[in-house]
Amino acid sequence: MAYAGDNHSERMALHQAVAERAEQEGIELTPEHWDAIDFVMDVYESCPECRHAREMSKMLDDEFREQGGRKYLYQLFPSGPVRQISNLVQLKQLENEIDQGFGTSY
Repeated sequence: MAYAGDNHSERMALHQAVAERAEQEGIELTPEHWDAIDFVMDVYESCPECRHAREMSKMLDDEFREQGGRKYLYQLFPSGPVRQISNLVQLKQLENEIDQGFGTSY
């Protein structure tokens, strides 16, 4: 399921589905979570060349730098912000989402 940016009702339905999946994973979504989720959905829709986990991670870090960047995002999404958001939204897996060489999960 990917975000179809132009339709408000589709976005609301997607938000409901994300909230249900988050609840199943034991995650209580706050407005801070939604800011990061919406950012990833918007980038995924508007930037086809940004489908690499490392690039998405850098963009998230830049976007949320004032709040603490990567450290802040991992507090919200301990399993890895890019990976966990992608799973919640059910985005197609990003390239190198899990770097087996380093054991890194974006």
